Amino acid sequence: MLYLVSGTNFVKRREKLASLIEYVLSKKPGSTVKRVSPSRGEKTVALLEELTLSQGLFEHRIIAVLEDFMTDEETRESIFSFLKQLQASDNIFIIYEGSLPDRVSKKISSVAEKVQEFKGEKSPSGKAFNIFNLADALGRRDKKGAWVELLKAFSEGSLPEEVHGTLFWQVKSMLMVKEGGGNAEMLGMKPFTYSKAKNFAKNYSLEELQDFSRSLVTLYHDSHRGLDSLELGLERLLLRTI
Repeated sequence: MLYLVSGTNFVKRREKLASLIEYVLSKKPGSTVKRVSPSRGEKTVALLEELTLSQGLFEHRIIAVLEDFMTDEETRESIFSFLKQLQASDNIFIIYEGSLPDRVSKKISSVAEKVQEFKGEKSPSGKAFNIFNLADALGRRDKKGAWVELLKAFSEGSLPEEVHGTLFWQVKSMLMVKEGGGNAEMLGMKPFTYSKAKNFAKNYSLEELQDFSRSLVTLYHDSHRGLDSLELGLERLLLRTI
């Protein structure tokens, strides 16, 4: 099955990608999300052949996000030659691109299950990016704010590992306060960090923070074993948990 999500509006395009993946996962729990790009050195033809034929562990589907395959003419033609195979595959393929020429968009649209194009602003916000704004939004349990800051982090070039570390640090700080009590010195935390964590911890139950922490650890290891995308997994986790 093949989908096309494209356009210059980064926020709406990203939101559609996240909701589409969430929808597929709700219908096929345990499906593997795999994000692939020719810029990461994959050989396009061999990669597409593998993805159209293979399935994940225990025969769950693969959700393959094909990003930046349309910028290079040779790579684009390789995709064109595989469009019918992608459409007919049991796996899910999402072509995820910025602005596309009409010729390219029409070519993909002719076989795609669904096409979504989002025009408008290219970036989530014109404000300067600070990754600790993401941590604060998580602490406040501000779902929309955290999601926007997450998009800004990735659009500004932050590595998924850096974002994961920031989120894990915030969850761990709140969990330490919630579990340990005491004061900043006893917990080995700076007074300012302790004060914020103590205030933020009121927005979550102990069980929620424990589950959040476990989910972050599991996601990290799954992504490094090739079972999930760390970037997309973080987005799913935020939208599901906050």
